Amino acid sequence: KAGAASAKPSASASPSGNVDFTTRVTVANGTNTDGLAKGASEKLTNGGFTAVEVIPGIYENAEPAKSTVYFSSPENRPAAEEVGKKLGISNVVESAENAQSNPIVVILRDDYKP
Repeated sequence: KAGAASAKPSASASPSGNVDFTTRVTVANGTNTDGLAKGASEKLTNGGFTAVEVIPGIYENAEPAKSTVYFSSPENRPAAEEVGKKLGISNVVESAENAQSNPIVVILRDDYKP
């Protein structure tokens, strides 16, 4: 009986039980605020993620307009949602096109609160 509850995860349950903290994460700063991506990457590392890298310089693309966590495939969703939770970013989007460098790519915008 004890194991039955965890056998089928429900969508409303916290995804943290299924989070793979070794999932590679890239953080990009799409603002003019120095050190934003570095601070976000430290937050993720302190939160248990083991493979976080920062893209140097400013992310130049116009999209996305607000801070976004992209993930490349459905199996990366729990980790991406955890990244969003740790950084206070609610916009978590599946997009293989935007998550090419790593399974999870975070783009920080001016709405991001460090």
